[in-house]
Parts: sequence; structure tokens; C-alpha cells
Amino acid sequence: KPAVCGLTGSVGLTLEQRHASDDDRSVPRAQSVYSQFPYVVGYRGIEPAADAVDDPLVRQQFGYPRIVYVEVAPPGVSLDEAGLLVGQRTDEWIPADEAYFVIDGEARIPSGPTAVAFEAEADAAAFASASGGEVVRWDDRGRF
Repeated sequence: KPAVCGLTGSVGLTLEQRHASDDDRSVPRAQSVYSQFPYVVGYRGIEPAADAVDDPLVRQQFGYPRIVYVEVAPPGVSLDEAGLLVGQRTDEWIPADEAYFVIDGEARIPSGPTAVAFEAEADAAAFASASGGEVVRWDDRGRF
């Protein structure tokens, strides 16, 4: 678990935050620690974190990413009739390069399709089988 995640601040209220305020809703989250920025940068959704890691403007402003963490999907995560993720957040964080991601499936957050992170490849494969999509690693983040 990231030691500094308590220092992450948020501003405003997003659709994802309103969605995640339901007890049984889940929005994938990520956090990055950058070399030239003293605070953890939090992301609602895996895709914004994946985009930021490779963005030259982000590197110019914050430095290179020292590590990216992702919150793993809750056990038994499922999709409702709209494709939105159902399951309480785990607050269990792992380095992104250790996670397995399901992409191009039916999983959505209010702003659109989303990648879902899993700690175990078997869990990711089972989710992909049930909801469509394919299992990839962090090195394939350009496909998110």
C-alpha cells in the first residue's frame, strides 16, 4: 500500500466520485509518485494514469513516474445492466507493473469504458470471460 496515499487531495466532484459514493459501486483508481512533485497524484480510472505516465507535458511538470499504484478490483466484482462496476472498493493497492488488466470489455464508469485491475491473472481471466475483453499487463497501457 502506498505510504503517502493519505496525502492525496481531491478537488471538485466528478461523475465517478458520485458513482463511487454508492456502497456497492466501484471506480478503478490509480496513484502516481513523480520525481519532481512532492505529492501523490491520484486518478479516477486507470486510463488517465496510463496516459499521464507517457505524456511529455506531465514529465516536464512533475518529472518521471517513480511508481504507479493501482487499486485492485473487489472480490466478486461484477457489472450491472449498464456495464457499471459493482463491488465495494478494496483499498488494496499494488504496483501497476504487477497487475493484470482487463480491457476492451463491457466494464464502464460514468465517463465511459474502463480498464479493471486485478492482482491475480486467474481473477482477471475469469472477469474477462464473464464480461468480455482481454487480459493485458501495464506494459500494454497504450491500448487502454
